[in-house]
Amino acid sequence: MNPTYHAISLSMLCIALVLSSCSKQDSVLDQFEDKLVIDATLEVGKTISDIHAHSLLGMGNEEDISNLEIVISNCSHSVVLTEDPKNKGHYYGPEDFVISPLMEYSIKTNYKDAEITASSTSPPEMEALQTSKEFIEADIQGDLVFLTWSALNTGSFKEYFYIVELVPLDEDAEMIMRFSGSEQKSTVVSFNPELTLSIDDFNFYGDHLIKVYAMSNTYEHLFTPQTNITDNGPTNIDGAYGYFIASSVIETTLEIR
Repeated sequence: MNPTYHAISLSMLCIALVLSSCSKQDSVLDQFEDKLVIDATLEVGKTISDIHAHSLLGMGNEEDISNLEIVISNCSHSVVLTEDPKNKGHYYGPEDFVISPLMEYSIKTNYKDAEITASSTSPPEMEALQTSKEFIEADIQGDLVFLTWSALNTGSFKEYFYIVELVPLDEDAEMIMRFSGSEQKSTVVSFNPELTLSIDDFNFYGDHLIKVYAMSNTYEHLFTPQTNITDNGPTNIDGAYGYFIASSVIETTLEIR
């Protein structure tokens, strides 16, 4: 099994939950199939490396969408993304367009005569991510790793929350087998600049990339399982599904032994 993990993929799980819950309602499925889905995460300090455009078919299969003119803008510049010639439906930006902190960005494109737009303001830049140790011993019951990073929230108001992704780095990583009832996680949500991880938070043995995304609390609903079927679905994009989120990211590595 290929353990490749795409950025912020849990929001696509929300869409899948909606689709699976409405499998007998053709009218709702038709609405999903008629709209574009955009998976777009901007990271402070980095260029635009991968914006994925696709459509949903039936129970969640997807068809990559090529030949879109996707424009990303801030208050002073606009760039047209380039489609990866080797990866249909994936688009990237120029090397001199780097995402800045505390700046509003917008996305705009057209699909099937519909205009698609969204905007997002990037958080402040985060500082180094620290871990209490560099590994977790799977055979030691209760073995834990403590993560801490620079806090972006001030006072009691939680303006930002954090998504922690646990990304296996080995293409042939061995999957962790669990007994029935055990919960397997690849993404953890936190409202505090700290987190405790155990073996139960991982799906694979081996080396992992730990990525902490800070984002505005206005996007919290994208990471909450959907219980109600709505016409709009879990999205912050006008005229499409998916997400367009500017985030601040820090990362480190951890081994599951």
